[in-house]
Amino acid sequence: MIYALVGIGGALGSITRFFCSRWLGLTVDGFPLGTLFVNWLGCLLIGICWGFFSADPKYTSMRLLLITGFLGGFTTFSSFGWESLQLFNDGKWKLAVSYILLSNVIGIFLVMLGLNLVLKLRV
Repeated sequence: MIYALVGIGGALGSITRFFCSRWLGLTVDGFPLGTLFVNWLGCLLIGICWGFFSADPKYTSMRLLLITGFLGGFTTFSSFGWESLQLFNDGKWKLAVSYILLSNVIGIFLVMLGLNLVLKLRV
């Protein structure tokens, strides 16, 4: 049942992300406005859901469906924001900053590396 909740939520979140990005337009003068909006909206929604569903164990199913599933599919950036804030709230400042820097810097590097590997294989 847990996997079904996460899977259903993830599928709906991914479809919603695609719809929102298309509705807003993918870019404005090269700036990925649709993705930025989706990331911001996902962060807002994960904060709201966390506030409603994290305190009481009876909401475990809702948390799995909405936070892990829907918002995880909608934007992993919202999960990243949530996890970062949890580290800060737990007083783990060094871990939080490390997580933020490593996720962004190495993430961008790995996108570049993956792209370059494919481009070199094509030649």
